[in-house]
Amino acid sequence: MRHVFFFVSLFILSVSCRYHFSHENVGDYPVQYYQQTLDHFNSGDIRTFKQRFWANYDHFNQSAVDAPIFLYINGEGMIYGPPSSNNSLVVQLAKEHSGVIVTLEHRFYGESHYFNQLTTENLRYLDSEQALEDLSEFITWFRTQVRNEYNIAKSPLKIFTIGVSYSGALSAWFRIKYPHITSGSLSSSGVVNAIKDFGQYDGQVPVSVGLKCTNALRSVTKTIQAAIDRGNSTYYKLKFNATRLNDADFNYMIGDIGATLVQYGRRKDLCDPLVKVIGEKAIMDAFIQLSSDVFFKSFGTVESYDVKFISNTSVVPKWNGRQWWYQTCTEFGWFQTAAKSGGIRSKSVNLDYFLGFCKQVFGLPLDPVVEKTNARYGGNKPAGTRIYFANGSQDPWQWASVRKDLNEFEPARVLQCDNCGHGCDVGGCPGGCNPAKARDDAITEIKGFVAYWLKI
Repeated sequence: MRHVFFFVSLFILSVSCRYHFSHENVGDYPVQYYQQTLDHFNSGDIRTFKQRFWANYDHFNQSAVDAPIFLYINGEGMIYGPPSSNNSLVVQLAKEHSGVIVTLEHRFYGESHYFNQLTTENLRYLDSEQALEDLSEFITWFRTQVRNEYNIAKSPLKIFTIGVSYSGALSAWFRIKYPHITSGSLSSSGVVNAIKDFGQYDGQVPVSVGLKCTNALRSVTKTIQAAIDRGNSTYYKLKFNATRLNDADFNYMIGDIGATLVQYGRRKDLCDPLVKVIGEKAIMDAFIQLSSDVFFKSFGTVESYDVKFISNTSVVPKWNGRQWWYQTCTEFGWFQTAAKSGGIRSKSVNLDYFLGFCKQVFGLPLDPVVEKTNARYGGNKPAGTRIYFANGSQDPWQWASVRKDLNEFEPARVLQCDNCGHGCDVGGCPGGCNPAKARDDAITEIKGFVAYWLKI
């Protein structure tokens, strides 16, 4: 969850939840700005900041009585434009319903800042409650602007929220908090359950990759841990161009490489090279090579694991690591610790490691108040209506989401297929979902619920 790079793709997270993904940079959709309130919970604070947003009117039909607004919620990272690819589920829904797509950059990410330094003191204005108020204030204003611009004052312009990962959680929480504003929500891989010691993430990796690949990944972990124990970690740090990392952060990165590729439906890219070779050295060499060819080219950077780098308070639009660490250290947890048994990561990647990282970065003994967060939103049993939860069967984040129907108003589906990772319902599967019918059936069901909820 610490990564500060920016990667262009079809869907967000946000993070990542660990990584933040954004839409393609498209010149047809100019950036616009909304003057956003800095502190929604202090009426005496009149400070505001420019919050970026984009709108896609490609499929909007002002004459359509029931044309809605699809609010695509963004999470922990910089964005460049709205959903615009025909492969995007968001665009497909806009086309089918003659709707507008609008997307708002999350406060304190990208170029949507008030402060010029991300000090611990300044970051106290960064939390999910402020973000939800941002969305409420903005979308109410935006709907009025559309009505005025197109002279459709009597149009209901119903609002439907969509988000992936952390923003998938925001989508669900927005519907719960503002049912009078929205008509429904799609929470794709929505991590609605705050968990401090999130060993379930590591525990899912072996299930997703199978025994042979699991054994190879454990061999990598064993090799790195042995080098650290001998005081010879520099040998392998040089192989990964990671000499800037201390041993603890290096160990975390090693476990993260494999888990991340599984998370995003790249199991084949991870496992094929590892299971083709025999012996500890050959496996380690293959892991080093695939890390260079796949992980570092498309997903992560070494510096994003460096406690010193994350401690930098400079505002750089493409960096998201410090902000996201603050949110996890104070509100959500989701610390991907080694599973109690059967996982991949080194046992040294434990809760003490993460809490220590938080203290080093922010200078305070921060401890995420997950009980308070779950009491506020409902954890994995949120009491909402018209919320659809979707998850991929190979995604380790599914254990912080909703995997089974809660009731007739909160349906849930886990897409069962190879390559079905994070946000696969919205963004698809790398190399295709296998079988394709798993995603096709889910999309059909999602579209049915969206159509129904927009009518009632």
